[in-house]
Amino acid sequence: MSHTQSIGERGEPTAALSMLNIDSADPARLARFYAAALGWKVTYSDDSYGMVEGCPPFPCASAGKRIPAGPS
Repeated sequence: MSHTQSIGERGEPTAALSMLNIDSADPARLARFYAAALGWKVTYSDDSYGMVEGCPPFPCASAGKRIPAGPS
């Protein structure tokens, strides 16, 4: 598992998201969607699950952007 944890400006613990595991009816498709939405890359996908990884900090949150709704 990949994660980072640090202390914020006010001394509170913070964490940065660097990986998503996706379990859905079509994990490969959903993994491609989130990789494109986050600017990350699909590191694994098959019929069971998908995995998307990227560099912290979480780019959408740090840029103040909202993540769009997933494919329907």
